[in-house]
Amino acid sequence: MGSDNSLSAEIETKMRWEELLGAIKDLKEIEQDVLIMRFVEDMPHREIARAVEKSESAVKVIQHRALKKLKINLK
Repeated sequence: MGSDNSLSAEIETKMRWEELLGAIKDLKEIEQDVLIMRFVEDMPHREIARAVEKSESAVKVIQHRALKKLKINLK
């Protein structure tokens, strides 16, 4: 019985990851880049701004809007 619950949880987790990856692919390229640099590569906003040649405040806005889109698309 425990292994059934474990398998079910594993399948559900995999489905959520696939859903998240699909939603990320729907974002603009700059939004994808900013989110990856921020949350996967753990880069500070200042470094991301240099990498994408935008101001630090613009990067924060891009990140905020991208996260908002993800939240809407994942409901």
